[in-house]
Amino acid sequence: MADNKIKTSLEFSTEILGKIEILCEEELYLDPKAFIEKAIQNELSLHDTTIKSIIKEYASRFGILHLNAKDLETYIAKGQKVKFKFVGLLSFASDITPELVEKAIDKINLAGALKANENLLPFLQEKRYSLLRNRKYSSKMLKE
Repeated sequence: MADNKIKTSLEFSTEILGKIEILCEEELYLDPKAFIEKAIQNELSLHDTTIKSIIKEYASRFGILHLNAKDLETYIAKGQKVKFKFVGLLSFASDITPELVEKAIDKINLAGALKANENLLPFLQEKRYSLLRNRKYSSKMLKE
C-alpha cells in the first residue's frame, strides 16, 4: 500500500553516513534505508508510552482517513463545521473544492501528512494547526 508512505529527505553529516556505510558493508543492515528505518523504529519504541498518551489525549482519530466531497457535504447538511484532531495521513479526494473546504472544515489539528491536489492544499493549510500546541502550522515547526 503506497498511500501510507510519505517520501522525505534527510541531511546527515558525512561522519554519520560513513558509520552507516560501515554497518551496511559488514552486512548488519541491507542498506542505509534499512538502518535508518530501524533506528527510527527503535527511537519511537523508546517513547511509545508518551506517544500513546498524547494520541489518546489530543487525537480523535489515528491512521489513514480519506475524505471526498460527499463526506464534507454530510457535515454541511448537519449544520456542522468539522474540527479534525488527527494523527496519520489525512487525504482529500479530487472532487473537493476550496468552497467545500471553507463551508465544512473549521480547523485541522494534524500530526502527520496532508494529501490533496495542488489547488486545494493552500486552502487546507489555512485551516491547519499543530496537534499539541494548537498553533498555526508552518514548515518551520518541523525544525523546533
